[in-house]
Amino acid sequence: MPLFEAGTTFLDHRAPNIQGEKAKYFIGLNNADDEDDVIVTFVFNTEHRMDLYHPGCNKEKQKFVLKPKEINYLIEHTSIMLSIPCYYQLNEIINSRLIKILDKVSDTLARQIKNCLDLKNVTSKFHHLIKESFN
Repeated sequence: MPLFEAGTTFLDHRAPNIQGEKAKYFIGLNNADDEDDVIVTFVFNTEHRMDLYHPGCNKEKQKFVLKPKEINYLIEHTSIMLSIPCYYQLNEIINSRLIKILDKVSDTLARQIKNCLDLKNVTSKFHHLIKESFN
């Protein structure tokens, strides 16, 4: 079992955003064992206009919409923004006081999210990380 598994969610209390830094939830879509391994992650965003989307894969919008409680800490519809990946090194996650590892989603849900992903949005040198994690 890897130290960090594909489908693991975490909260980064100092994630960058337009206004500076803000707490944000992420999901990692690849396994990692070594401290210098890269983890391809995607940020969560609350959805207020659910009339524009449906739960599950919205591939044309590059979003995967989760229903409330689909992950135990979600209280409203939330999308995983699959168009803009963030890259962390494993040591940034496990050695930071500002990042808290939360839950690992089910293998089925992790695979659904991965299947919704258009790999053209991920740096090509990291494609294999995601593919190998779901074999």
